[in-house]
Amino acid sequence: MEKLELEKKDTINLVIKQEEDNGERISLKNIFNILLSCKRFIVMFTCVTFILSILAVSVYMLFIQQSSGSVQALISFNFDGIDKGLDPHGKTFDIDKLKAPVVVDKVMDTMNLYGRKLTTEDIRKNIDIQGVIPDDVINKILTINKMAEKDVTKLEELNELEYHPTQFMVTFKNEKKLGLDGDEANKVVNELLKEYKNYFIETYGDKNVLSIAVGELNYDEYDYPEVARIMKGQIDIITSYISDKKKVSPDFRSKTTQMSFGDIVSYLNIINDVDISRMNSLIYSYNLTKDKDRLLSLYQYRIEQYQLEMGKKQDEAQMAQAAVKAYQKDKNLIMMPGSNGETAGTTEFDQKNEYYDQLLGRSVDAGVTASEDAREIEYYTKILEKINGTVVDEILRQKYSKEVDSMVVSISKKMNNWVDITNKTVEEYFETEVFNNAVKIPVPAQYKSSFISNVKIPALAVIVLTILAAFTAVVLVLLKNAVSGPDNNKTATGEQQAG
Repeated sequence: MEKLELEKKDTINLVIKQEEDNGERISLKNIFNILLSCKRFIVMFTCVTFILSILAVSVYMLFIQQSSGSVQALISFNFDGIDKGLDPHGKTFDIDKLKAPVVVDKVMDTMNLYGRKLTTEDIRKNIDIQGVIPDDVINKILTINKMAEKDVTKLEELNELEYHPTQFMVTFKNEKKLGLDGDEANKVVNELLKEYKNYFIETYGDKNVLSIAVGELNYDEYDYPEVARIMKGQIDIITSYISDKKKVSPDFRSKTTQMSFGDIVSYLNIINDVDISRMNSLIYSYNLTKDKDRLLSLYQYRIEQYQLEMGKKQDEAQMAQAAVKAYQKDKNLIMMPGSNGETAGTTEFDQKNEYYDQLLGRSVDAGVTASEDAREIEYYTKILEKINGTVVDEILRQKYSKEVDSMVVSISKKMNNWVDITNKTVEEYFETEVFNNAVKIPVPAQYKSSFISNVKIPALAVIVLTILAAFTAVVLVLLKNAVSGPDNNKTATGEQQAG
C-alpha cells in the first residue's frame, strides 16, 4: 500500500513539473506569436513616430533656428605693452575697437551691404570677441585654486595672478535674416580684420599729425605776408616731423615712393630756402598787401597781444625764480667714519624734491615763452615800420602782386605733393618697420555651417524617439493581450483537460 502511494506521489510530482515547463514554453511562444501577429501595428506606430520626429526636426532647422552658421578667425598682437593690457600709446588696450562703427562702416561700404538693406548694427551685434588664455596659465590658475582649498593664503597669489591676452578669437554669427552665404560671411570677417589693421596703424601711428597740422588752406583769405609765414610754418612742421623719423630709421626707403626720410627733408628745404624765400623777398621788397589798412591794424593788434602775454610770462618767471631761491631743499648728511672708529667728517647732498623741480621748470618755461613773444614783437614792429616808411610804384606793386599770386599756387601744389609723398612713405614705414608684427592673423576666417553641428542633437532625438516608439508599441500590444489573457488561458486549460 505504501509502495503504491509512493509511486503515485512520484507520478504526481512528475506531472506537476511537466506542467510548469510546458507553461513557460507556452508563455514565450504566445508572446512571440502575439508580437508577430501585431507586427503591422508595431511597425506602423514606430514609422509614424519616426516621420513625425523628422518633420519636427525639419521645422526646427528651417524656421526656428536663427543661425545658418558662424565664422571664426584668430587675431594676434605683438607690441610693447600688450602683455600688460596697454596699447602702443600706453593707455588701456580696447579690443572692442575691432568692431567699432568706424571699422564696420568701411566693411559695409566695401561689400555694399547697405544696398542689401543691412545696417552697421546688424553686423556689429553678431560679432563676438574673446581673449585666448594659454593652457599653462589655465593650469596654473587651477593649481592655485586646488591649493587654496587647503591653504586660504593661496587666494592672495591667485588675486595677484593677472594675465592679459595677446590673442583673440573673433566669431561672427551668420544669422539667417542677414541673407549672407558662407563665402560672404567669410569675406565680412576678412574685411573686418583688414580694416581694423588699417585703423590700428592710423590710430597708433603718428602720420595723422601732418594731416592735422598741414591741412588744406584757402590762401586767398590771407594777405601776402600771412601766406608766406603760414607756408613756412607748414614746411617747418613737416621737416621737423620727418627729421625725427630720419633719426630713428635713417636707412629706411619706401618701395612705393622710392624716398628715404633724408630725401624728403632735402626737397622740403629747397621749397623753403628757394621758393618761399623768393616769395618773401618780393612781398617785403615791394610792401605787397591786399589791404594795407587791414594788415596794419592786424599787426598792431598782434603786437599788443604779444606784449600782454610777454608781461604775464615775465612775471610768472620772476615769481617762480623767487620761489626757487626762497625754497630751501632738504639736506641729508652722511657721517664719514675714520680709521680709529671716530667720525672723519660729513658729506652733504641734496635730496630729490619734486616740488622744487616743478618750480624750476616753471621758471625756465615762462622765461622761454617770454623770449619768444619778444621776438614776435620785434618781427611785427619791423614790418609796420617798413610798410609805413616805404613808397612803392603802383605799377610795380601790381606786377609783383600777380607774380606772388602765381607763386602761391605753385608752392601750394608742391607742398600738397610732398605731403602726399610723406604720408605714403610714413604709412609704409609704420606697416613694414614699426607695426610689421604688431597685428597678425594666424588663423584666417573659417566658415562653419550650423546644420552639421546643430543636427547632432536633433538626430539623436529622432533615434531615441523611434526606439521609444517601438518599445511603447510592444508594451501596448502586450498590455492589450494581458487584459484578455485570463480568458484565453482558461479556454486553453479546459481544452487540455477535456482532451
